[in-house]
Amino acid sequence: MIPPVTAPRARLMSPLPALTIDLIVLAGGRGSRLGGVLKPAVEVAGRTLLSRVLDARPVARHTVVVGPPAAVPAADTPRLAAHPAPSTSVPAPAPAPDLASPTATALSPAAATPAAGTATPPALIWALEDPPFGGPVAGIAAGLAALEAHGAAHVEVQCDAHGATKVEANVDEPATWLLVLACDLPWGADAARLLITAASALEEIGEQTDGVHLTDYTGHAQWLAGIYRAPALRAAVDRLGDRVNGASMRNLLSGLKLIGLMDESETGVDVDTWQDVESSTARLTGAPEARPEE
Repeated sequence: MIPPVTAPRARLMSPLPALTIDLIVLAGGRGSRLGGVLKPAVEVAGRTLLSRVLDARPVARHTVVVGPPAAVPAADTPRLAAHPAPSTSVPAPAPAPDLASPTATALSPAAATPAAGTATPPALIWALEDPPFGGPVAGIAAGLAALEAHGAAHVEVQCDAHGATKVEANVDEPATWLLVLACDLPWGADAARLLITAASALEEIGEQTDGVHLTDYTGHAQWLAGIYRAPALRAAVDRLGDRVNGASMRNLLSGLKLIGLMDESETGVDVDTWQDVESSTARLTGAPEARPEE
């Protein structure tokens, strides 16, 4: 287990620094506890899990979904395309979170609501780990490779006044932060706002952490609801090399300086079973859960 770090004592004033973020959504699990049903296509309160977690898309410049596109129902395609344009500037709310805390797992985040644009968003980038079902670390590696390939593909071909063809690179600067979300988080967009607020606050006070992840009430680290410094995460993936398939998130992140963010509002609750689907649907709709017959 990565040891917690002590959060510095400070009261920050808004606005907090804007972060440059790319989003990786991991959607390639087998769904074994769901009878083999692919999680991205599972509906919770009338929407698929994938469409719900992609509500976090406006905070990112680019979004890559690591998983089979076939898992997305045809009826969901227009909804995914209709997400507002990503914004590279994520304003934080006032007041900013108070980072006075005895341990890293007790940060008290404030909710942030990023301003959504109105332009057509960049298309989703799709990727798939090779071989499929290689686990979350392999998925992150595939997502990073897809983001790098997407940036390298941005090349403009122009002609000058003399008719000569000129090729100009139009490559984005690499994002400084990578938001990593599993596709089975019905409240993934809310989790993203909490994580970004905390990361912005840490950036403001110069805290040299490598990332922030949610921690549930039992103290369990939720690595797949986290935001990580891009260079640190890339270096961790490179360190594993061809051993990413089947690797654990604990192994990937060992050696990184991370802060656990206490998930008091349970935005990191995930869906693994049909009972979880029912519970999440009831929570979202306010309907009572059906009790098993005695």
